[in-house]
Order: sequence, then structure tokens, then C-alpha cells
Amino acid sequence: MLTAVLGLGYASAVLLLGQLFGGVGERTPSWAVAGATLAVAALFQPARRRIQQVVDRRFNRAKYNAANTIQAFSTRLRDQIDLDTLSTELLAIVDQTTEPTRVSLWLRPSAPGSSDTPHNEARPTTWTY
Repeated sequence: MLTAVLGLGYASAVLLLGQLFGGVGERTPSWAVAGATLAVAALFQPARRRIQQVVDRRFNRAKYNAANTIQAFSTRLRDQIDLDTLSTELLAIVDQTTEPTRVSLWLRPSAPGSSDTPHNEARPTTWTY
């Protein structure tokens, strides 16, 4: 699909510029061909991204839904302050979007003086889902 879109865009640009500035065929200015080539090269990445989004939305719903789920989680993340709830939600989102066989979350111990727990008692917390 991308090749067809870019090919048609290139052919249209060459024909249009050729008609406007010298005719089609052997009299087509070389700068018109070069300009059409540069324009199509510049449109490659945006066109590829747009077409890939349409294809993913239509045929790869798991990837599209995963992106929406992660976006919704990041919105909730801004409002969440409870670490246990946040950890549980994070592990559920990872399981829902990527379906791993095992997930664990390691947290660094808190800095000295930042909580009521003495520094020597703080340990990384691991959840296995």
C-alpha cells in the first residue's frame, strides 16, 4: 500500500511539473524529476507511520488496545500515590498488554530519613505475578 501511494504521488508530481514547465517525456526538466524524488522521499516516514496505524487499528487489535491501555494507566498514574495499589495496577497492566509468563517488580529501598522505617531494615520489595 505504501509503495502504491508513493509511486502514484511520484508519478503525479513528475507529470504535473512536466506539464507545467516543459512537457512530458524527453522534455521533462531534470529538476522536476529531482524535486518529485525528494518530495516522495520526505513523505516516506509520515506515510509509513499513518498506514501502519491504520493497519494496526484494523488487524492488530492487541497492539492497538495495549497502547490505549498504557495511555489510560499513565493518566491514572499521575493521580495515584499509594505504592501498593500502584504496583498491583502496574503488574496487571503489564500482564494484560504483553502477556508475559512471569513478572516481578523490584523497588529500591527508601533514602535514609525519608520514612519511618530505619534504613537498615528497608529491603527491595518484589511481587511475582
